[in-house]
Amino acid sequence: MVWRCGAHQDKAASCPDSPTIEETALQSAVMAAISQQYIHKDETLETTMQSIRSVLTPETVDSEYTIRTKIHDLQKEKKDLIAKALDEKDDGKYDFQFTRIKRELEQLQAQLDGIQAVQKTQAVEESRMEEIAAILEKFKESDLFFDDLLVRRAVETIRVESAEKLEITFKDRNRRVVPISEGM
Repeated sequence: MVWRCGAHQDKAASCPDSPTIEETALQSAVMAAISQQYIHKDETLETTMQSIRSVLTPETVDSEYTIRTKIHDLQKEKKDLIAKALDEKDDGKYDFQFTRIKRELEQLQAQLDGIQAVQKTQAVEESRMEEIAAILEKFKESDLFFDDLLVRRAVETIRVESAEKLEITFKDRNRRVVPISEGM
C-alpha cells in the first residue's frame, strides 16, 4: 500500500521536514479512529439506532387497530343504510350518505395499506439493524485489523499532523485526531 504526502500530491513544494512513519502504525491509528468514531460509542450508537427507528416508524394519528375499527363501523353503517333504503324502497334518499361512507372507506383503506407497508419495511429494517448491531458487537470484542475497503468507505481524508498525531476526516464529515503509536 502506498501512502502519499498530500503536499506531494498537490504538486506543492517538497516536505523536507516530513517524518517517516511506519505503515503499520498509520494503519493502526486509522483503525483506532474508526473504532472510536463508530464502534465504541455506545451512547451515540443507541441514539443513532433510535433515530433510525423513529424515521422508519413515522408517527401516525391512527393506529392500525383504530383504522380497522373505523372501517368496521362504516361497513356496519353502510349495511344499515342499505337495509333502510330497501325497506323504504327509496332509490336516491341515501345517495349522499353512501358516497360519504364510500369515500371514508377508501381513505381508511389507503391509510391501512400505508401502515401495513410501513410495518413490512420496519420488519426488514429491524432485521438489518439487528445484523448491524451484531457486527458492531463483534468489533467491540476484538481489535479491528486494517481493512482497506472499510477505510475507503468510511474515511474521506487522512492528514498526518505530526509524527505523533493523525487527523482523520470521515465521509460523514466528522473528524477525529488520534495518536500514532510506533510500537503497534
